[in-house]
Amino acid sequence: VYAGGNFTLSGTTPVSNVARWTGTAWEQVGAGLNGPVWMMATAPDGSIYAAGEFTASGSTTVNYLARFDGTAWTSVGGGTDGIVYSLAFDASGGLYVGGRFTTAGATAANNMAYWNGTAWAALGTGLSGAEAAVIAVAPATYAGGATGVYAGGTCTLAGGQAANLIAVWDAGLAQWSPLEQATVNGVNAAVTHMAFEAGSETLYTGGAFTSAGGQAAGFVAGWTAGAWSYLNGGVGGPTSSM
Repeated sequence: VYAGGNFTLSGTTPVSNVARWTGTAWEQVGAGLNGPVWMMATAPDGSIYAAGEFTASGSTTVNYLARFDGTAWTSVGGGTDGIVYSLAFDASGGLYVGGRFTTAGATAANNMAYWNGTAWAALGTGLSGAEAAVIAVAPATYAGGATGVYAGGTCTLAGGQAANLIAVWDAGLAQWSPLEQATVNGVNAAVTHMAFEAGSETLYTGGAFTSAGGQAAGFVAGWTAGAWSYLNGGVGGPTSSM
């Protein structure tokens, strides 16, 4: 198992913000990373991707996003020009990354971008707003084969239109849309994590919000087919994972 965060020891082993448990001992992962790790994910080929506040692994530049091939950390298309908070692979093996940045590689990309294995692509004009950041991403595949991705965080604009802290990108139409219910869109405070229910198109969201679609929501809510569900009032305080 791999662990990432903000630490310099795993057990008694010196490490740099990322470590691997072999089953009997902790060990350093390559040359480590020179800043905090926010998220890690396993690619379809078995390699490990890490996102965070780091810019190097030893003498190798890896701007906020890195890939570990079993031996060393390498850059992913030049990385980004700012912190990456979230990453997730879609069904085709492409990688969505979200954070607080304006470029991915040499591509202008506002806070979110897509890596297809060889090149970066922006998602329209991206997500923006005062103190905007994408904190959570959730790729989606729908019945009929349509694909896209949900993005949550602190952004209030998606593709230039109002989208309160959560929005969805339709890859086929190449456009952003807010999560709107009865003319009220999104939630009233930050979205920090999202996950799809296994085998369904229901997206569960969590964070610091207390309303979704204009209705009371206790820090967690579900979104299905254009409508919010409220999970029996939710929970009693902000959620940090699901």
